Amino acid sequence: MRFSLQGIPPDVRWPTATIQHLLRALEIGDDGTTLDEVRQQINDRRSMLWVGYIGDTHKMSIVLTIENTALYAWLMGGEDMDDWIDPLVAAMRRYAREKGLTHLKAVTRPGLAKTLKGWRTTATIIRAEI
Repeated sequence: MRFSLQGIPPDVRWPTATIQHLLRALEIGDDGTTLDEVRQQINDRRSMLWVGYIGDTHKMSIVLTIENTALYAWLMGGEDMDDWIDPLVAAMRRYAREKGLTHLKAVTRPGLAKTLKGWRTTATIIRAEI
């Protein structure tokens, strides 16, 4: 089936699947960011929200920011990732080129980082409770 992406404009009601994807990603990321904070960044146009479909089925949601010369993917969630990760990265590359950016950047879990072709680890984020 065909993968397609849709940008969700600021101040628009999010699909239920998007809320579920992002809440799960926030839970896994465990950095204290809330869904309300994500929504505010999108509403303020500091970040953008893309949702992806395989056919008519909503499969993924990603929050992106342009940071210096990078398209930065800092929150992503979904299901059946093997079906959409490669076309998503291709779309991100096209978008970044159109905007005159030089590279993609992402915060990922270690398992995802290992599956991405053509990416290299440049930092590791660790956390300790205080």
